[in-house]
Amino acid sequence: AQARLAYSSIEKVVHFDMSLAIDTYIAANLDTIARHQAAVRELSTPVIRVYERVLLLPIIGTIDSHRAQQIMETLLLRVVEEQAKVVIVDIAGVAVVDTRVADHLLETTAAVRLLGAQTVLTGISPHVARTIVQLGVDISSMHTKSRLADGIEYALSLLGKTIRSKEA
Repeated sequence: AQARLAYSSIEKVVHFDMSLAIDTYIAANLDTIARHQAAVRELSTPVIRVYERVLLLPIIGTIDSHRAQQIMETLLLRVVEEQAKVVIVDIAGVAVVDTRVADHLLETTAAVRLLGAQTVLTGISPHVARTIVQLGVDISSMHTKSRLADGIEYALSLLGKTIRSKEA
């Protein structure tokens, strides 16, 4: 009976050690996953300085509410850091624009405006333009250009700059 009690005690210690090892392993994996997710989020919202006080945010893929929040936070921080006057948001890589996505874009535009910068929306495909009109979304608070090149040129014109061809 005493041997059985000793065996039971040893078994409890071994199980306790195993559970500690498993908990440690799971915690390490969760930490790794969290770091990877943070890196992916950072890479999914690149804010690029195209010219002094002009930023570009190319959006690719789907926009859910979590990503929309990440986009807004990242963009607003960069607007302040760069003292940006114009932000170009390029949505050429967004396949589906629904009411929710349009609302996120409008909220981001309003927040950028509160920081003293203007937003230019580019990369609007005919399908996206039709969808926005059919949804009845009012994007009059944003400047819009179909092509990124036109958006960059317009952004520079807002700063009093022009792009000229080099004379031979």
